[in-house]
Formats: sequence, structure tokens, C-alpha cells
Amino acid sequence: MQHYIIDIHGGGNVYGSKELYQHYCLGWARHGFGVVNFNYRLAPQTIFPGALKDTALVAKWVADHGQDYHLDTNNVFIIGDSAGGTLAYQYLTAYANPKYRKALGLVSSGQLVVRGGALNSGCYFVKRPGAITPDSLMSAYFTPEMMQKYDQGVRFDHFLLDHHLAHRFASFGTESDPREHVFQLNQRDAVAAKANQQQGEFFRSLFVEK
Repeated sequence: MQHYIIDIHGGGNVYGSKELYQHYCLGWARHGFGVVNFNYRLAPQTIFPGALKDTALVAKWVADHGQDYHLDTNNVFIIGDSAGGTLAYQYLTAYANPKYRKALGLVSSGQLVVRGGALNSGCYFVKRPGAITPDSLMSAYFTPEMMQKYDQGVRFDHFLLDHHLAHRFASFGTESDPREHVFQLNQRDAVAAKANQQQGEFFRSLFVEK
């Protein structure tokens, strides 16, 4: 059985696809991880929590069928960048919090055991003033009506601290040599390679062998 990653692509909730992430996912495969890469509904086709429901459905499908592809459903890791990072933290919160999951109408992930996640360049405090402005792309997904309805969502950083879960924060690039948004996708960049390697090492530290 192979430890694996569920990767959630970015794109401001209005564009992006799994095809755009194939080289990034192949990079993880070269480092020994299986990868599940998928598309989810985008705004304006759907608003919050439509893409999150799609993410939960993918996790449930993997729980039900992962062993058919020799995937170790006892060691699963979630990665997302940009809007995908936001979806990742929301999914991880729902995975660990049945009340939150039920409030959003998400399916359970069944026997899937998520050991950790990597949240890259996401928007995690969507209620913070200025985080999502009316003229931003993400406002087509996080509409004012939905922001008001789901005001009681769990803040992921507080969740990690309150539950004493292992986590790390890392920032890459320097003032003289900065790195752009979602830089880790660039498979030719040495700093991106370092960031991805560190994430892989963090995941491996969380493996649990049966």
C-alpha cells in the first residue's frame, strides 16, 4: 500500500483544474507518494460550500475505492494552495468536527484516516475585514449571503492549538529574492523544491504503520 496525497488545486474558486497541476503532482509521485488530483465546481456555477462538498465527496470515494488502487487509506495527507488551501483547511476542520461537517451538509469520509495537511498560500480568515472584497474573484464563491449564513465556521489555527496537534509554519524567499504566490508549483525552482521536500518530511514524520 502507498501513502498518498489528495491535492486540491487553486484558482480563486473561479478557475483552475487538475490538468494545470499535473507536473506538481508528478513531483510528489517522484518522491514516493500516490496522488489523487481532482476537479471541483467553480463559481459562479456554485457558491460556498459547493466546492467543499465536492472535496468531501472525493475523500469519501477514495475511502471506498482507494485500496483498489493500492492506496493506504490509513495514511492520507491533504494539500491545497491558494483557494485550494482554503478548501483544505475547511475540509480538515469538517473531517475532525462532526458538528461543522453536519452544518455544511458534507458527507463523512468513512474509514479514511487523515494524518496531516499542507496549506499553501491560502485564505484562512475569510471573515477578517478586507480578506475578501466585493470586487475580488473569490466574492463570486463566498457571497455576502453565504458569509453571513456560515459565520460560525471553525478557525483552523485555533483548532490546531486547542487540540495540541503537530503543525509547522514556514515562509520561503527573502526580501532580495522573494517568492510569488503558490511558488511551490514551479518544479524548476530550488526554493520550491526545498519547500516541497520539507512538507514531504513532515508527512513522513506522521506515518503510522499497521
